[in-house]
Amino acid sequence: AARRGHTVILCEKNDHLAPNLDYSRQISFKKDIVEFVKSMVIAVQRTPNLELRLNTEVTEALIRQEAPDVIIAACGAEPVIPPIPGLDRPFVHHVTDLFKKHISVGKKVVVIGGGLAGSEEGLGLAWEGHDVSIVEMKDGLAKEAPYIHWRHLTEKLDQSVHAYCSAKVLSDHAGGSLSAFFEELRSGDAGKREIWREYLEHLAAAVNNLHVAFDCGVIAGGRVGACLEEFGELLRALLAERNPFEQDASYLKWSRRPQEAAAVGAALTQVEAFLEGL
Repeated sequence: AARRGHTVILCEKNDHLAPNLDYSRQISFKKDIVEFVKSMVIAVQRTPNLELRLNTEVTEALIRQEAPDVIIAACGAEPVIPPIPGLDRPFVHHVTDLFKKHISVGKKVVVIGGGLAGSEEGLGLAWEGHDVSIVEMKDGLAKEAPYIHWRHLTEKLDQSVHAYCSAKVLSDHAGGSLSAFFEELRSGDAGKREIWREYLEHLAAAVNNLHVAFDCGVIAGGRVGACLEEFGELLRALLAERNPFEQDASYLKWSRRPQEAAAVGAALTQVEAFLEGL
């Protein structure tokens, strides 16, 4: 926002920026994240029209005092806690608490949630000698990771942890078949429409966060992405509503290779090597 000419006051309740990424300091292969955070902090400190206030909690009194035109709440997220009996027991911890509270875990560890954070923490614990199992409701681990990172991460995970995955998001509502789900959606099934809207609302939140954080376009691909050109106009509408700068979602594009994106990504390194050798 400051680079676009706005006068910005950035408030942080803690004594340093990006405290939610502190966990990365304890994982040996996350040094790139630590260095990235350092570079972002320097960029914030050097950006004109941006005033940084650490140890500052945003209160009603502060808002009244500053009288801003717009307030952007970037206060992090609360973890989604599944209703599993026993989660309140003393040996159950949130992934970020392992670093913040200096918690020592036992020999055998189960990580509930195989997203990027859970997968990386699980791999880090496995490399420290723990027997790690990761339970993930989707059909694979760290599915949201960039392709190159995901490829190397899953290779190491295959060698180091026990993974238990299954598809649960859309296909489970149609007998395990994603194509059947979209056939029922195409026929006007009211239940599937409700499920699809809820799915798109979560997807819109994630896509909007990427766009705001990196100020870049987003290309939708993958198994579900292959159907977004037909069923995705609602997604554009939800993104336009969430856009804090303008009512626009034209930055979202449909992939021309929704089903073969991984193969294209794998081929790019070979293409690049060939071009450099010309």
